[in-house]
Amino acid sequence: MNKHNEKLPMNFEKLKSTYPHLLTYMEEAGYSEIYVKGIHKEILRILAERDRHGWNDYLDIRKYYEQTSNTHGNYRRKRAYLGVIMEFDLYGKLPDGRTPR
Repeated sequence: MNKHNEKLPMNFEKLKSTYPHLLTYMEEAGYSEIYVKGIHKEILRILAERDRHGWNDYLDIRKYYEQTSNTHGNYRRKRAYLGVIMEFDLYGKLPDGRTPR
């Protein structure tokens, strides 16, 4: 996430409407099918469970993952997916650091 653990607000409606672009880019850029599906699954989970868990920002989600992940590897994977989603949502950055034109 960020080095200061700042609360980074989410725009759930923006994420909901723009995430297909992220997934399409990843598929066309040759990212593995498993990786793209993992990102997709996390986005859908975030959108579906935000109200139930009271998530308002990316730090809330990361803390939830930290508390509920049963292994360190599972937590690292979810945190990596969340980082990709956050960078795209907040800054428009694609996984390779590019920004769409």
